Amino acid sequence: MLYLVPLLLGLHAGITPPPRPVKVVTSLTTYAAIAREIVGDRGQVNSIAVGDENPHYVQPKPSFVPLLADADVFVTTGLDLELWVPALLDKAGNSRVTEGGP
Repeated sequence: MLYLVPLLLGLHAGITPPPRPVKVVTSLTTYAAIAREIVGDRGQVNSIAVGDENPHYVQPKPSFVPLLADADVFVTTGLDLELWVPALLDKAGNSRVTEGGP
């Protein structure tokens, strides 16, 4: 019985914890649907716009800032479609999701 303890401790030391779930934030619900298909159960996907909200006129809310601050990936159209995005990214201060970031 005593010889099992070192064996079990050795096996336990070789086990690595599962990777942290990836956090994806999208500007539009269409992108969120695509991201959910890609990410599956390996992460969490949130969309800033809801339903069929016009992407030009999304009202930036303070509650969006923490979503972007914790995000690993941000999916947006760009091309000045979502004029509200730069202000949110600026407030979030997350270098992982800013333009030109990693």
